[in-house]
Amino acid sequence: MTLLDAAQEASLFIQGKTRESLNTGRMLALSLVMLLEIIGEAASRVSREKQAQVPEIPWRQIIGMKNRVSHLKQEKLVLDWRNRQQSRAAVKLAIEEVLDQLPESYCAEVYSRKCNEVYEHIYESYSGVGHSIYSFPEINSTIG
Repeated sequence: MTLLDAAQEASLFIQGKTRESLNTGRMLALSLVMLLEIIGEAASRVSREKQAQVPEIPWRQIIGMKNRVSHLKQEKLVLDWRNRQQSRAAVKLAIEEVLDQLPESYCAEVYSRKCNEVYEHIYESYSGVGHSIYSFPEINSTIG
């Protein structure tokens, strides 16, 4: 799957969807996470010369978002992160840093609300290392 294919597919998946759709539609959420990872990884492999040929694509933000999400998953969502104020604050700050890299689309009030919604989704979805609504322990145990 190419970067363009993944982006088009993600765009199709979200047409007519709401935040609630992500909370209730596990397949949708899993598909979008997978597609975002594909997009970010593919974008990171595009040479700087080719990126310069298509300056309207926010390459740095796409790659940065992928890197931040990976960092968040590996470093911040550790055991008992939800029980420690310092860890919760670090997760919230990481989310704000990722969203700050995106083009401005919202006023400050809506931006703040969006940051909180993303934080709430992560809080509900990641209970600790290896415990996520996006994890498939039965698959992971057969692969490893």
